[in-house]
Amino acid sequence: MMKTKYIKDRKGNIAIIVAVSLTALIGMLALVVDGGWLYASKNKYQNGVEAAAMAGAIHLCDPDPISVARAIAGENGIPSDSQSMQVVEGFYDEHDVYDDFSVYKDFAAEGDADYPDGEYNNAIMVSLNTDVSTFLAGIFGKDEVQVLAGAVAYLKRYGIVSLGGDVNLKNSHTYSNGDIYAYGDVRIEKYPGDGPPTLINCVVYAHGDILGRAWSGWPDFEWTSWEIWDPPPDGCYAGAPELTEIPPIDIDELTADVPGGDLIIYDADSSLDNIFFCENEFNPTYDYDYRHAYHLDLTWAESGKTYFFDEEPGYDPDDGLLKIVLLTNTPSGLPAGYPCNEDHESNGTEVKGVTLISRLPVHIANSAIHYGGEGDDQVNIIACTSGVSDTPAYVFLHFRTNMDGVYFRVEDYYMSVQSHVSTYVNKVRIIAGGDINFSHTRNEFTFGPPCPPSVVKLGKLEPAGG
Repeated sequence: MMKTKYIKDRKGNIAIIVAVSLTALIGMLALVVDGGWLYASKNKYQNGVEAAAMAGAIHLCDPDPISVARAIAGENGIPSDSQSMQVVEGFYDEHDVYDDFSVYKDFAAEGDADYPDGEYNNAIMVSLNTDVSTFLAGIFGKDEVQVLAGAVAYLKRYGIVSLGGDVNLKNSHTYSNGDIYAYGDVRIEKYPGDGPPTLINCVVYAHGDILGRAWSGWPDFEWTSWEIWDPPPDGCYAGAPELTEIPPIDIDELTADVPGGDLIIYDADSSLDNIFFCENEFNPTYDYDYRHAYHLDLTWAESGKTYFFDEEPGYDPDDGLLKIVLLTNTPSGLPAGYPCNEDHESNGTEVKGVTLISRLPVHIANSAIHYGGEGDDQVNIIACTSGVSDTPAYVFLHFRTNMDGVYFRVEDYYMSVQSHVSTYVNKVRIIAGGDINFSHTRNEFTFGPPCPPSVVKLGKLEPAGG
């Protein structure tokens, strides 16, 4: 009798052990299965919000970037209802200029009380708070688990970019609120007594080297040879990765994207009017820069319109530079007796909210005209000379007035930007395919959102005080 009872007791113990073991096994299985599922869901959602934020940032200067971000989120399997996903525009503090904002360290949403004055929306934040159903954890009363994902993407602001050449800067000059990049070298000229360039919220990157040379001053007046600046000035870095995110200019695509009523097309056969007011014939007696040019006066241009000079000539480069000259507004800006120096009256001294696209180099010299401004007043000048000539061309910008918000995008030629008046502050951004010689004294790269072509970067979305 005792033996029988012992066997019965042992069977009862085994049943308890099996039950406990099964519960533990099921719990472990739930942990593995649901843990793997939640990990995969978290990764999927995180990748999705990053893709959505970057897509929204790319379209930040379009009418509705938030809708773009939501559409990309949906394509990545993210619930797009307003309760589970939030998409907001705001400012991302790339250079850590400000103290931590109230919600996130480096991101302030549009409308926040601590959104910094004088800044523009340069970022999109996408955040997701959703519940994910479990497979086995429901046995233990856990049918859903909360999953959080968030990302912020911003448009990196560049002030000066050479995609295929060097960038020449000057010591003691000021560059603020936009980075500088050279595919080749950054060359910095130093006059006697000059200090290094003043960089305010600005970093200088060279895919090649940071070079320097000195001006001997009195009595020799000679430049020394270029040498590697080691160590380079603060904020200047050599050996930077190649910048590949900015696509080449496609003029056909650019003009195709402009609504028909907003695109005005010119070529050499167009009837002359107040905007395309003169074409001078080739004359070798004039200075090389003025031998043959088409002359435009954008003071007559209508804000919001795009003016396209469509000219693909086959000409002999020995005939002189074929180009567009923008009105100087003063006869002193052109040689005496120059054919386009007479019989034209400008419409004022301002050009705002205009885009000029050209297949020829664009030349501005001795201009007394005020170009550009904030927001919709920005002036865009875009030129690509590919197919026009085998000879590299250049654009010469000689500022004697404020450029108060002008974006230059030129594909395949050298740019020279100069001013002899040190008190002027130029608000410009330049992306060029060749060398850039930038000798203006004070340079400010902020006059609106850093619209495309831009480089989109993922930022850090860290809670404030964390």
